[in-house]
Amino acid sequence: MKRTILLLLGLAFVVTSCSSPKANPLPSWNNTPEKEKIIDFVTNKVPQIPVADRIAVFDMDGTLACEAPLWFEMYSAVQGLCLQVKKDSSLLQNPMYRYAEKLRVNPKDTSVTNHWGPSIQPMIMNAFKGWDNEKYVKFSKAYLDTAMNRDYHIPLAQMFYPPMLELISYLKANQFDVYVVSGSLQGLMWSVCPKALGFERNHLIGTSQAMKPVFHPGKNRIRSGTLHIQAIEQ
Repeated sequence: MKRTILLLLGLAFVVTSCSSPKANPLPSWNNTPEKEKIIDFVTNKVPQIPVADRIAVFDMDGTLACEAPLWFEMYSAVQGLCLQVKKDSSLLQNPMYRYAEKLRVNPKDTSVTNHWGPSIQPMIMNAFKGWDNEKYVKFSKAYLDTAMNRDYHIPLAQMFYPPMLELISYLKANQFDVYVVSGSLQGLMWSVCPKALGFERNHLIGTSQAMKPVFHPGKNRIRSGTLHIQAIEQ
């Protein structure tokens, strides 16, 4: 009799352990009304939605991934600019290269982040000027996979919020087609998101740089030498 009771208790423990992920699909989330609304929606409303219409879209920086003190795109840009300085120290006459050197030493340097507003876009655009996109993807992936976050002592590429990763997995498990759409460069997204999120490139939509004039009939007038940023879907 004692053996039978112990066996039943053991089976009960196994069943409880196996079923817990289903009972709590978002284990990292606090028990808040927001969490309840998400689970209620997926449990009770989603079954009424045709699978073809189950689409979820997320922003990346600040939503799926940490963007402080820097975001993926800027971490990579700082590294690219500093590599240029190694080859040509005269570049330090330009403020954006001085900013990059300071951020390399201390990503939280407020002498940069309190004043660098107009320099942010030029830093991103010039860090890999003239590079082939696939070379940029490969460089960013290698750098972000190995460079460490100084606060959490993990690779920069792992700076995604676990609760948001759980939400994406939860939606995927319920047959959602999930996309990430970001203002960050598309090549950057292709470097860091596939491994962390398990996404193919066609689910990662970002910004592409067009270094030549782009003309859209009836929409705008293009002046020679203008730099255009356009969102594209591959």
